[in-house]
Amino acid sequence: ILLFAVIVVLVIFLARFYTAEVYRAKAIKFSTVGNHTKAAAEMFKAVSLNPGNSKYYLELASSYVGMATVESQKESPDKQQVANLVASAVNQAREATRIAPNDASGWDFLATMYSTARPLSQNANNFVISSLEKAITLEKTNPRLYLELGKARVIAQDAEGARDSLEEAA
Repeated sequence: ILLFAVIVVLVIFLARFYTAEVYRAKAIKFSTVGNHTKAAAEMFKAVSLNPGNSKYYLELASSYVGMATVESQKESPDKQQVANLVASAVNQAREATRIAPNDASGWDFLATMYSTARPLSQNANNFVISSLEKAITLEKTNPRLYLELGKARVIAQDAEGARDSLEEAA
């Protein structure tokens, strides 16, 4: 009986992961054709089945950014909806870094999400800088991270810090 119970639990556990991957594959397919709303819905299902996978949160954040981009390109965009979608993207990226704090690509993605939010928040650039600094501590050899940090420091009017970051990138 114990062996049967273990097998049942294992099958259910693996079925959740497999189903989450099926939803992820559907989301990628929808994103490819530009249907970010359906992609977000599928990724939300994947996240609910496998909440420990940080990459799922990043893909969900990408879907939100895609939805925000589509909305912002309309003839008369709903600015509040765009702001809400960008905020949702940032929240999903933050959740990914909470789940996988030692993943430099997650911190890099979070910095990108904060960059997207710059027009909506005055503090976003400070978060860009802190996210990039965390990414750099995890991946010191990536010159693009230093370049992006230099750009963020230029925006923050930190000329000396920007110069140091750009020198590191070179």
